[in-house]
Formats: sequence, C-alpha cells, structure tokens
Amino acid sequence: MSKYKILANSVMVVHMSWVVLMILSIPIAIFYPESGMYLLALPVTMIILWGVYGGCFVTDLERYLRKKYDPNISYSDPFIKHYLKKFFNLDVSAKKINLISYTLAIVLAIVVFTN
Repeated sequence: MSKYKILANSVMVVHMSWVVLMILSIPIAIFYPESGMYLLALPVTMIILWGVYGGCFVTDLERYLRKKYDPNISYSDPFIKHYLKKFFNLDVSAKKINLISYTLAIVLAIVVFTN
C-alpha cells in the first residue's frame, strides 16, 4: 500500500473523528457541563480556520495526498458532502452542510453558556 494512501486515509479518519465529535458535542456538553468550554473550542477553531484559510485545509490535505497516490480518485466536493454521498448515498448541498455546521456551533454555545 502506498504511503500516500495510508496518509490520506489517516487524515480522513482524523477528519471524520472531528466531525463526529462536533455532532456529539451538544449532548456531551449537556451531560458533562464541565467539558463545555473545551468542546466549544472545536467549532470556534473550525470557523477561524475556514475564515483564515478560505476553506478546510484538512480536506485540501486529504485531496493532495489522494492525488499523490492516484490522480484519478481525488474528489472536489467538500469533505462531508463527499463522504455522505460515498457512505450513505446522500446528496446534501455544501450550503446546507455549512448551515448545519454553523447552527451546531451556535446551539453548542447556547448550551455551554446557559449551563
């Protein structure tokens, strides 16, 4: 197996873990209020990086590594859109994904600051 494929898959797993943690952060913050500020750092970091970088640098890193491994298997969609389609055959627009991401961040902030 190519080192680039291993690296790309590793980046994908870390990225997927970040997304899952973002989704689970609201229930975690409700049941474990002391973790709220740490969890709030996730979407704040994400929003800052998106603003500074103009997108998700982790997605770009994975694309770069996949192109190094095999230029024919790279994808151009945003990470969540691509993997929702690949794993669940769901075609969700990038705009809806961004809306959901920002909504999760706002709800998490409300949960953290009201607990």
